[in-house]
Amino acid sequence: MKFEAYFGEQLFPVEVKEDGERVFLQVESVVYESQAVELAPGRYSIVHDRKVYDVVVEASNDGQFQVQWRDRRISLELLDPRKLKSMRHRHAESDGEVAVCSPMPGKIVRLLVSEEEHVERGQGLIVVEAMKMQNELKAPREGILKSIKVAEGKTVNAGEELMVIG
Repeated sequence: MKFEAYFGEQLFPVEVKEDGERVFLQVESVVYESQAVELAPGRYSIVHDRKVYDVVVEASNDGQFQVQWRDRRISLELLDPRKLKSMRHRHAESDGEVAVCSPMPGKIVRLLVSEEEHVERGQGLIVVEAMKMQNELKAPREGILKSIKVAEGKTVNAGEELMVIG
């Protein structure tokens, strides 16, 4: 998977490849090889250069991630360049309809709501699994769920529209 990622204010090209427990992360021209095992949802044991790291990853529905290991905490924003403009535009709308988009490529694990249901801001809507991590996407605002455009088990792309709230 290829992305662009913000680390603070700086944008970097990033590519992630998985081969079982082995993970290859290329940032610009540097490749990092590690082993990663998911211990619990959002919690990983990562072995890199013979050192073991306990890493906690918190994801939001807008491509924002908080990554914590030892006493360090960084913010990360993954962007799919093909969908960036439409994602930001749709999430920024406060009136009318708002689309809930997948922040990353993954598989739909569970739908938590149904069409025509009233949802509150921050309510869980859908669970997307990506890179062995399950992410619950939450409603960006209160409204009526107008449409669900995916089904459980479906594979989705980063930026793909999953639901519409009106």
